[in-house]
Amino acid sequence: MPDCVSMRVPGAFNRQCLYLAVFIVVILLVIAVFFCKPIFFQEGNPLAVLSAIAALEFTDANLVRIEGPDLKYIQKHGPEDPLNAYLSGLGWAWADRLGAAIFYKKEGQTLYVEARKLTRRYVVYQLDREPQQ
Repeated sequence: MPDCVSMRVPGAFNRQCLYLAVFIVVILLVIAVFFCKPIFFQEGNPLAVLSAIAALEFTDANLVRIEGPDLKYIQKHGPEDPLNAYLSGLGWAWADRLGAAIFYKKEGQTLYVEARKLTRRYVVYQLDREPQQ
């Protein structure tokens, strides 16, 4: 065990104590990443989600698509008015909401949207298919 209390030079750590401190910090970072990974990657690529959040915060956009293989949109927490406005612009009419499921209808077709909270400030919508005009 290194003697971190006794100092050879006043006000300076010895080299063993520095290595021990760096080792402890690295171990704590590895543990934090291991346990927080499900939080960071819950919507897939966290960089795409952060990019969409930045677009929400720094532009006038109310609804932003999250880039990726799935059809996902993000908005600030609140009623789904931005999603309704976007889909009504494409000809889809709001039909029903059952818990986290929102249904839109157009010409006999049904569009299913799953809503879920990303954080207390953001809601993610996942559409089952591309809402074409």
